[in-house]
Amino acid sequence: MSRFTKLAADERLVGNVVRHYWSVTTNVGRGEGILMPMDHVDLIVAPPGTFEYHMDGRLIVPEDFHVHGMRLHSVQVKVLRKAQVWGVSFQPWGLYLLFNVEMNKLFDGIHSLQQFSTDFSREIAEIHGGGGQLDQHAAKKMDYLIHSFASASEAPTQFIPMLRSFAEQKPENIRHFCKEVGISTRHLERLFLRCVGVSPKKFLQILRFEDSTREMIYGSRHVDLTEIGFASGFYDQSHFIRQVKKYTDYTPGTFRTNDPAVKFKLLKSKGLYSQSGNM
Repeated sequence: MSRFTKLAADERLVGNVVRHYWSVTTNVGRGEGILMPMDHVDLIVAPPGTFEYHMDGRLIVPEDFHVHGMRLHSVQVKVLRKAQVWGVSFQPWGLYLLFNVEMNKLFDGIHSLQQFSTDFSREIAEIHGGGGQLDQHAAKKMDYLIHSFASASEAPTQFIPMLRSFAEQKPENIRHFCKEVGISTRHLERLFLRCVGVSPKKFLQILRFEDSTREMIYGSRHVDLTEIGFASGFYDQSHFIRQVKKYTDYTPGTFRTNDPAVKFKLLKSKGLYSQSGNM
């Protein structure tokens, strides 16, 4: 895949619902690799027959417009045709706010957009128009659409600032965080499962994994892997190795050598990762 483009979302949406929009031009035979666990949810808007996925030994042929839920394992992706693909990177709780959906039901899955809202899917299809480069005009239309649905949603929002604070702080001690914000650990876990899709502990694991893989790919090759693991919050080298292998089927050493992650390849080739935040 190549020709990656990233566009900012309306500031009213950033932080609560959407991180940004993006597009990429796919090419057959290029871009195969793994989609790693990430700390957000992606909506993929693609022409028919663009991708197929392999997850836990299963072949998944997705709908044209599909959503990647929160997951703890990598997914193999294969590009089947040249196409212009759009994406919406939602905040971890963004889809919950938009459609009042229980995010734990989307865990480790790839889901049709239509199961959440046929109206939203139809509007996205009209904006997409069958293809073409994502531009500011289309991004503004998506801003309006997403803001309209989020405003009309019945999803409770009072706990979102607390979830956002948790994601920003990456607390080492979850109990201490709960004490500071005045909530029980059990209540926090229920909120995370409903609004994000995974427990607070697993969400922190994903954040540590992202920190470590980002450093392995974009940091200096002279930095020792033990240092990367420790700086990313892993207890020791064996813990670091187990977690990276759990998420990617690679050890840290082979991961850094092979560079298998599709999105990171795109951003690295375009020099965009440093300004993209957590893609």
